[in-house]
Amino acid sequence: MPAVETLGSTSAINSDKTGTLTMNQMTVKTISTVQHRYTVSGEGYSFEGKIQRIEGEPEENFDHVLFPCALCIDTDIRDGEVVGDPTEAALYVLAEKGGINVEEFRKNNPRIASIPFDSDYKFMATFHSLKTSTGEEVIRAYIKGAPDVILNRSRYGSMPDGTIKELNDVDRKKVEDENERIASQGLRVLALAQKDFDPKSFNPEDDLMMLMHDLTMTALIGEVDPPRREAKEAIRKAKNAGVRVRMITGDHAVTAKAIARELGIDGDEITGEEFAALSDEEAEKVIEDIGVIARVAPEHKVRLVKVLKNKGNIVAMTGDGVNDAPSIKAADIGIAMGITGTDVAKGAAKMILVDDNFATIVKAIEEGRKIYDNLQKFLRIQIANMFMFIVAFLGASIFSVIGTALYSPGQVLWIHMLVVAPIGVMFGLDIASPGIMTRKPRKIDESILSRGMYIRLFVAGLFMALTSLFIYHIGNTTYGSLQVGQTMGLVTISLMNIFLALNQRFPYDSSFQKATFNNTRLLYAYLWVIFGTFLITETRLFHQLMGTVSLDASQWGVCLIPGISLLFIGEIYKAILRYKNNE
Repeated sequence: MPAVETLGSTSAINSDKTGTLTMNQMTVKTISTVQHRYTVSGEGYSFEGKIQRIEGEPEENFDHVLFPCALCIDTDIRDGEVVGDPTEAALYVLAEKGGINVEEFRKNNPRIASIPFDSDYKFMATFHSLKTSTGEEVIRAYIKGAPDVILNRSRYGSMPDGTIKELNDVDRKKVEDENERIASQGLRVLALAQKDFDPKSFNPEDDLMMLMHDLTMTALIGEVDPPRREAKEAIRKAKNAGVRVRMITGDHAVTAKAIARELGIDGDEITGEEFAALSDEEAEKVIEDIGVIARVAPEHKVRLVKVLKNKGNIVAMTGDGVNDAPSIKAADIGIAMGITGTDVAKGAAKMILVDDNFATIVKAIEEGRKIYDNLQKFLRIQIANMFMFIVAFLGASIFSVIGTALYSPGQVLWIHMLVVAPIGVMFGLDIASPGIMTRKPRKIDESILSRGMYIRLFVAGLFMALTSLFIYHIGNTTYGSLQVGQTMGLVTISLMNIFLALNQRFPYDSSFQKATFNNTRLLYAYLWVIFGTFLITETRLFHQLMGTVSLDASQWGVCLIPGISLLFIGEIYKAILRYKNNE
């Protein structure tokens, strides 16, 4: 229940891009080298497709692009299913489309050392024993990673004829511009690089990170990860519900911005480093204008959660990796991925997405709001009846309306267990109220029932008590029978509960709408109350059990008047509230 309550109050969602907002089904669409551009056809993880040159003269050798795609990955594709990371799977497919049998190629060029990918340094490197085109044996490192990181570590560039050129400022600017161009299309950009080492001096046991400088940059790869169709609608729905969605990603800011605009995420983009450079006061001041945080590190996510919480938000945070656990734990509602999430992330979370789909988060928020709203419905009808019985018994005692007990224990139990309880249970299982996802998030410290609502319920209970006492008195005096008065009072309370439920199911919206009749189970509860009331008044068995008598049509009509009056008084009051809110 605490998690459900939190979901209903969520006002900010910080969502990972890959796999949550997008399909996490990467496909290479473009390749750029120093003087060439290529497009890649085909979809998904099928090996069907072609690499076609669209700019530049033919290159003498394309191995510097295909070899790292086959070797600098930890992913396999078996029978069309990806075992590993989808980003690497796209490179695997690219190598196959380029004519490399990846599985056999790996066997013939075994890995002798590696630097695994880490979000801190944003690249991966593998080391292999190879022969150059001249037959010379070398240890070659293949590196893939974020373009800005690879470019900063690179000193050289691979030329079309296979020669190596030292990069100058103009060359670096061209690489940066090309990165921006690809990223602006909403593609994730990876940079490829390599470096050769003398087999005699290379030691796999050395600190390999110290060797990652003076690299030779070879290509930029653009991968598309299609946004989930349902994510755009879910973001729109969250926006209408007053929930601000922000996208956090390790991608380049330009890529992130393009995808965010496609998904409908509002706000400016900022990098994790820029966000970290802001003071707490500056961060709180600009956070409402930020919709995308790119090149994000785990510590940036934690700070984002803290900034939003300091601004009074109830924050939901998604994540899947071990490094995401601190931010998931720091959030009010931590959300782990059920498919790609690690056990550490799942352990830190309060909610696990079994389908890794952002739309499920919004559905969960709606479900949380619905459950909380239904709990309020249940409490409203219970509390109104509690006030009614308190006032009715006190009134009967104080004013001596009758000379015996107002209602027998059996009659009181009938009202509680077979009138109020069925309606209350159906309220607890009610479908979502219309417009529940257009309301602003509820404040977490807000009482489950407001003071104003308690007053309304007391007034409703008071009305029910006084009218039932009055009907009781009419039956006793007009028809000269205590049993007739008691039966009429009992029928009046039973029928009034139906009208009370009609009025309090939507405490601010009119009951005269189609939604009033959209819950079949609730309608059955109303019919049961009518049928049950008929049973206790018109059958001999229940006459003996409940101490009731039969009523004629006019008596039934008198019992119906208070309920109708209660409904119309309640509707007039709701209309006044709506009018004041619209002023």
